[in-house]
Amino acid sequence: MIRFIDLSGQITGNIHDEDEDYEDRRFAFYNTVYDKFCEFDSSQDWDSIDEFISYFTTDKHNPYHEDIDRFLSLIPKDFFGPNHKIHQLP
Repeated sequence: MIRFIDLSGQITGNIHDEDEDYEDRRFAFYNTVYDKFCEFDSSQDWDSIDEFISYFTTDKHNPYHEDIDRFLSLIPKDFFGPNHKIHQLP
């Protein structure tokens, strides 16, 4: 099973509250079957949907190459802000 992991503030130590700063967002995906973070094109974490898509689609050894919609659907709709729309592939 693949899990979405919110890494926001984990490196900087920021604590998010009701005045949340959506600029400091970072996320990853964790594979519970293999007990490790998913890695695409040498990266295990991303700070935007576009950055994730870029790494995901350029990784020539990506075992999930046909599952990008599955990964995108795991990102909470309000993760990047209350009015942010998750990128959809054409």
